[in-house]
Amino acid sequence: MRSFIGRWNERYWYGKIQQNCEADRVSFRSVLPYNNSITCPACGNVDKKNRLSTDIFKCSVCCHTENAHIVGAKNSLNRFLTGPYGACYKTLVNG
Repeated sequence: MRSFIGRWNERYWYGKIQQNCEADRVSFRSVLPYNNSITCPACGNVDKKNRLSTDIFKCSVCCHTENAHIVGAKNSLNRFLTGPYGACYKTLVNG
């Protein structure tokens, strides 16, 4: 039951955020969080062993060490910038 309520709650809040963005004429985009916390932002290595704890990230290949939450945020930003809605995305402006 908890997982059902949690998923509903997440969908509800994403919907509210999207509605508010549309009302304020702000473009709302999201990226998939798949493997964000175990992917090295320096070399791109994906390995569960990179995540030493909930707060520590250390790449098993290049030894890049950083806060795990910052690594996840960097990977999300990189996916956004290189994805279909990134820097190359141009919005249509009604003249």
